[in-house]
Amino acid sequence: MHDNSSQSTSESLPRFLVLLRQHIPQIEAVYLYGSQAQDSATARSDIDVAVVSSYFAADIFQARLLLLQLAAQLDDRIEPPPFTPEGFTASDPLVSEIQRTGVRLV
Repeated sequence: MHDNSSQSTSESLPRFLVLLRQHIPQIEAVYLYGSQAQDSATARSDIDVAVVSSYFAADIFQARLLLLQLAAQLDDRIEPPPFTPEGFTASDPLVSEIQRTGVRLV
């Protein structure tokens, strides 16, 4: 794992999006959420990035591992939960929060 916490979010996010596009087909959406999206982050705040893809339907556990491996290559603050389009519904409290306060990147 790389400790690149001195790297800015504006440096880490574009690089993470490139990695996502290289490794995950059918990305439906990517959202930045949490303190980074609400401009209340500190230098040590994590970078919450929700990734929505139908590719994850086959095995959500493996999807989580893949996203963590990709994130670890860039910045140990990136927290990337995977979602399928079917699972990305407002009935899930986390998804509701992401939809309400997050910033759609893709």
